[in-house]
Amino acid sequence: MLKSKIFESGQHLKIQEMIVHFFNNHEDFLTLSTAKSTRAVGDAIQDLLAENFEEIMGDECRNFKLDFTRRDFEDMAFNDSDGFLLRG
Repeated sequence: MLKSKIFESGQHLKIQEMIVHFFNNHEDFLTLSTAKSTRAVGDAIQDLLAENFEEIMGDECRNFKLDFTRRDFEDMAFNDSDGFLLRG
């Protein structure tokens, strides 16, 4: 079975570090009232990540998609540079 090179090569760990760094440099995206609600925090994180996902991923991201309903149980999907569909 073929695997995405993002996971095969361990690149997902680098991407994880880039996302953590990205959020650590955006401290002002939560207000005091937002920080008190786990749902509001999750929505704020999702929105900020979605707005910047293609920039964070660079050439590894193609066909980025966000428009899912809550019933889909996924928030985003994209194809990696090898065409594998990755969902989250």
